Amino acid sequence: MVFINERGGLFSKGLIRDGDTTQKVGYWYWTKDGYETLKIVQYSKSVSLSAFDKNIQNPHTNFSVKVLENGKWQEPIVDIIDKEKRIFITSKTDSVVAFTDSSSYRFKLNYKNLFPHTIKQFFLLKPYETTLPIKKYDVPFNLYKDAFTIVIDSKIARVNNIGKSEKYNFVMDKYLEQYPKITRLNYNSFSLQGLSIREKRALLQEINSDSLITLASNLFSFPFSKNEAFCENRIYIDVDENKLNKCKRVIQRLGFNFSKNENGEVDYWYIVYESKIVDETFLEAYKKIAKKYFVNNILLSIITDKETNNQLNKL
Repeated sequence: MVFINERGGLFSKGLIRDGDTTQKVGYWYWTKDGYETLKIVQYSKSVSLSAFDKNIQNPHTNFSVKVLENGKWQEPIVDIIDKEKRIFITSKTDSVVAFTDSSSYRFKLNYKNLFPHTIKQFFLLKPYETTLPIKKYDVPFNLYKDAFTIVIDSKIARVNNIGKSEKYNFVMDKYLEQYPKITRLNYNSFSLQGLSIREKRALLQEINSDSLITLASNLFSFPFSKNEAFCENRIYIDVDENKLNKCKRVIQRLGFNFSKNENGEVDYWYIVYESKIVDETFLEAYKKIAKKYFVNNILLSIITDKETNNQLNKL
């Protein structure tokens, strides 16, 4: 919307809601004689929303939006611009929820720290769907709590001159003999479903102490992939230098230790879990770290097939 003075010069300009000149949004500019800026007022900030599709390829806007202001959920005015839903928020806006009949995604906003225009992409989640924070996204995933894959110390093959399958058979046979109810899934993976809680705990403690094994990780999968994955017991984090000491104290309480800076030019570190067992406890600690204010970005070291990696790299 543009307002002209009596001389035909620019008086003021900005955006309005729903054709109502009393509902100013975004930045408004007032000028003197159409040239010199007299005043700039920010009435609100814009947020553009879109949801990932199943294959993380074509973001869409097939959802409704509500905002929480003054303790009440309200329907904002929505514009569709470049396959995104644009809304305007103010300092009164606490949260935004995008939703369908069967899924939703809710997030809080810190109005003071937002740019004048923010782009927010997300996965719409089913009720109680589990997620993994990857980069700045809550990515849905399925955790197979009783299924583990193990990684054997590579030095075994070199010393004993044996192949990959043979070295895993050597280790797996030992535990299969000790725990006959284990189900072997493939050369390096097994299921503990047939074991009691006590037996599961005892087996994982033995694996954690086994010098031949460097890692035992729960298997998991993503909705956009047919293949299973697992992750190493280390996490990559981006932390500002002035928050590094605070970060170290927090991650140590959660069972991690700092290792090294991956790139001397940026504050990008990886932290290592003290245990070899990567399970629900590890993932819950990872989620807690991801939510800390001093973490700018976070990544798991995920081991999976090329197709799944390609999908994750789209994030």
